[in-house]
Amino acid sequence: MFGRTFTEYSQRLRHIAAGILVAALVVGCGGSGAPKDKAGNSRTPGTTQPIGGGTTTPFPGQSGGATQSQSVTAFQNTVYPIVSRFCADCHGDSGRRQSPRFAQGDVQAAHDEVVNNQKVDFGNPDASRLVQRLSADFHFCWSDCATNAASMRAAVAQWASLIGVSAGTNPVVDANQIVSMATSLANGAQAVAARADGAVIAKYEFKEGSGDIARDTSGIAPAMDLTLTGTEWLGGQGIQNNTGKGQASAETSRKLADRIALGPNATNQYSIEAWLAPENVTQEGPSRIITYATDTGNNNFMMGQIQYSYAFRNRSSQDGVNNNGEPRLQTADADMILQPTLQHVVMTFDQTNRRRIYVNGQDQGLTDDTAAAPLSNWNANYVFTIGNIATNDRLWKGQFKFVAIHERALTAAEVLQNYEAGVGEKITLRFDVSTLVNAPNSYVDLEAAEFDAKGYYFAKPVFVTSSTQSIPVKGIRIAVNNKVPAAGQAFTTIDTSVTSSPQALSRIGTVIAKDLGADADMFALHFEVLGGLRNVIVEPTPAPAADNGISVVYPQAGLRTFDQINDTMAALTGVAASTAAVNDVFQEIKQQLPSETDINTFVSAQQVGIAKLARQYCGALVASTTLRGQFFGSTPAFEFGSEVSAAFGTQAKKDLVINKLIDNMVGVNIANQPTRAELAPILNTLINNLTTGCTPGAAACDAARTRAVVQAACTSVLGSAAVLIQ
Repeated sequence: MFGRTFTEYSQRLRHIAAGILVAALVVGCGGSGAPKDKAGNSRTPGTTQPIGGGTTTPFPGQSGGATQSQSVTAFQNTVYPIVSRFCADCHGDSGRRQSPRFAQGDVQAAHDEVVNNQKVDFGNPDASRLVQRLSADFHFCWSDCATNAASMRAAVAQWASLIGVSAGTNPVVDANQIVSMATSLANGAQAVAARADGAVIAKYEFKEGSGDIARDTSGIAPAMDLTLTGTEWLGGQGIQNNTGKGQASAETSRKLADRIALGPNATNQYSIEAWLAPENVTQEGPSRIITYATDTGNNNFMMGQIQYSYAFRNRSSQDGVNNNGEPRLQTADADMILQPTLQHVVMTFDQTNRRRIYVNGQDQGLTDDTAAAPLSNWNANYVFTIGNIATNDRLWKGQFKFVAIHERALTAAEVLQNYEAGVGEKITLRFDVSTLVNAPNSYVDLEAAEFDAKGYYFAKPVFVTSSTQSIPVKGIRIAVNNKVPAAGQAFTTIDTSVTSSPQALSRIGTVIAKDLGADADMFALHFEVLGGLRNVIVEPTPAPAADNGISVVYPQAGLRTFDQINDTMAALTGVAASTAAVNDVFQEIKQQLPSETDINTFVSAQQVGIAKLARQYCGALVASTTLRGQFFGSTPAFEFGSEVSAAFGTQAKKDLVINKLIDNMVGVNIANQPTRAELAPILNTLINNLTTGCTPGAAACDAARTRAVVQAACTSVLGSAAVLIQ
């Protein structure tokens, strides 16, 4: 496999420049707007253990030394009369039975629900969730919210006094845990982001969750509902297309032709917008992601996939454009723009700017060679389809999270706005840590969403505090129902000090497995270091597998791990690993790089991440006059300042680049490494392919192109198996 990897990188140069999404799935989340309370959703209570010590004597987590029995009595005489009277309809024994059920008839159980779900802060009653839900969220106040919040605060303060906790006291933290207050999706605030939807004429949010119909929720008649076949619903929002498609009727599809191309008020412009995740990068044909067509040879428009590329067909009255919308506009295969992760893709057409393709908010800068022309030759009898075409012979496999058709071309700013708005219901979860850092109103906000039927997506942790002191924060883990899943803990790499408020802690996202489900799961944050508290966490060592008597032959070669890869690339290029542009990319893709040396664990996603990091290092090398002089030498010097035809005009000039890349990155006379004789022809072919057509004075073949070609050749070697295998 790795012998082919180097050849592939060398022959398909700009594949190496591909970007990734971490979490990708990090990509595409965001937005702003007023929070909306989510209380009132029915939840089935889950069984959770107390966070921070359990129901031991003295009372858990408190410095006063009260027993649990004393705390229950104090609760019964303070907070319980309020919640049992005013909150029982939702949090009691009947009605909605909303968790936590702190207003149920069993006082002991109600007490435990409050404590175990950390709804009170005895050291700072104002920070108690029971108080904040009234004072800040205005949640089901029974009269005046300010008055109700004051009553609740006084009750919590009295409860604290009865169990011997004074204001400002920092509770004793369990020796094995530094844990935030717990919360749930139901208690989060919904972020509502503004989208550019003023020209939407068909919209699919895929929130039905069951059945064989995806509704057109645009509100523009006729509703162009999709009949689904060969698909399955995803948790939260979306469908997975496996073997089928979603197809509208010919009658309802006609509104696209009427409003865009053929009607008396036709706009002669439009946009196709989708949040989607291709299943793989091997689909081609092109596979039909979204079409308004009748068969493989007749399209009004098409969004398609050709391996690593997005393709855009648009039928118009322009001479030379056929009934299939060819020639198509396509992102360069070598740029590897399309990736098997969640991406925001928009294709627009108008007669001024012609066709444009945007991916994750960025215009791909493609040149549309077709002239501006009206859409007067569209066929109104075609049908709108996603995931295939009507004849079922251009299947596209992947996920749809959102699809919309606009009757005008979105501007670049509007495309970016919709990308930043994200997709799906995003919840801001607030994890209170006030008592842990001895500062009121201190918390970590974390963006959360249901990712699919099996997991949650978490991203953008932000620390907010009233403290004026620096607060060390390290190693955050997400607990679900007081259990810390081993997988998906991407925030364990956080190691910083909070010196401002608010302060972002990480740019990455992660997926954590569900436990009881979105209606019941409770979340908390576990810290290795928080303020003056320290908790040494030792990751468990998996038990050795039982001997099954089968002899396993392990490969002699191994992979460099993520830190080794970064250090190796820095050493080979001379570019400091601390260089901002390089370090930013490394931190972004660190979780995607190999974490163990077993060569059998290598996957394509790691290869893409390695390629992106290699491209960044090579870019920094080529951009620096000093570094490239040290690397490529000066006797003779390669002509970095000359146009392509001069810089690569002879084989001797090409060899100045080829030989130095091989000698400095691969080495010579090293056992089990490729030789110069094996590698030089591959690099030579690569350079020839990239310089073809660059005659003296040719457009786009200036000195900048020369440096780009060298960067590409460098990337192909630095990201290859010759460097990565040890």
